[in-house]
Amino acid sequence: MIEELKHIWNVCFDDGEAYSDLYFSHAYSPENTLVHTVGGRAVAMLSLLPATLVTPAGERKARYVYAVATLPAFREQGFSQQLATQADVRMRAEGCELAIVVPASEALVGFYRRQGFAPAFFRRTVSFRTDHPDGFVPPEGVPSGDTGSGIQKIVTWREQFFSTAGSFVRWDAGLLSYAIRECRIAGGDAFCFAERDDEGYIIVKCEGDTVTVQETAVSPTLAPRLPAFLRQRYADCKTIIFYLPSHSPLWSGHGLVRPAAMCKWFAPPRVLTDGYFGLLGN
Repeated sequence: MIEELKHIWNVCFDDGEAYSDLYFSHAYSPENTLVHTVGGRAVAMLSLLPATLVTPAGERKARYVYAVATLPAFREQGFSQQLATQADVRMRAEGCELAIVVPASEALVGFYRRQGFAPAFFRRTVSFRTDHPDGFVPPEGVPSGDTGSGIQKIVTWREQFFSTAGSFVRWDAGLLSYAIRECRIAGGDAFCFAERDDEGYIIVKCEGDTVTVQETAVSPTLAPRLPAFLRQRYADCKTIIFYLPSHSPLWSGHGLVRPAAMCKWFAPPRVLTDGYFGLLGN
């Protein structure tokens, strides 16, 4: 079955076998995967990754609807709709309070709206050109490990940083490790910083001449020096993009705010314009 699901992934997602190998070795589990078969052959899939929405009022059990795909020859037959319906039944039965999805394209936003999803987890995008040096001295950053004490440090920092800023989605160490390894495939990495009272981490992708900081968890005094660090680390990049919570104090007043995901509530809803999704799905 795994080989059939890998085939669906590789046909439907234009990101290469390295990504599918990573997913099926580090994030896939059969109990979190719904599959539609035709004649005993897997032709459509949907994954439900575990997540927790942490709010000032308490924690809410959630699932991230991920890797939704149907082989081209079997599309327009309602298989994704059937899997979405099965997913709803399962999430309600296990006590989930909300489902989260990141549409892979604008064309899919309408599909998920029809399933009851609405825009949520707004984020701010701030860009810098590398041909305009700012004069800051780069901080000393070291690549983080994605297992053991390395990933646990990021788990701890992530909890401390985002729990003080409002609602956020918590990922376990396994999924954070998966996300970091995914960024490495895209030429990036996770970097940790520790200078006196300034500490934290960033998780980066590098595609072409653009460096995208998928997640930034650093002190406001350290943030202005990050572009200089990234210019030094990625000498060929021309643009640096930071994805931030919409309410982040970093580079306040700058950037474009747009929803980072969509969500559907199975319990009384909460407004999530200020919530932080982050990392997975960016």
